[in-house]
Amino acid sequence: MDQLLTVTTGFVLLWNASGGLQGAWLISPTGLAFSIGGIAGVIALEISFPISLTLSKLYYLTDDTGLGPTGIKHGAQPSRNTTNG
Repeated sequence: MDQLLTVTTGFVLLWNASGGLQGAWLISPTGLAFSIGGIAGVIALEISFPISLTLSKLYYLTDDTGLGPTGIKHGAQPSRNTTNG
């Protein structure tokens, strides 16, 4: 969800900076830099969105069982050897 908010905010900022996406501004060095950055952000969103959905599903699966990815119960303390042997 944060990714969508970031891309939407970036588009609004680009719209405001360019005066409504005017062509002359978009082909200026600043406009090209902002546009390339925006395109890279949208590509990153398309790559990261399915990954974040998959990870959230995995989190809920492990959270339901009470076991983390290593099979250790959440909140469990590792055992310590107290002998001085």
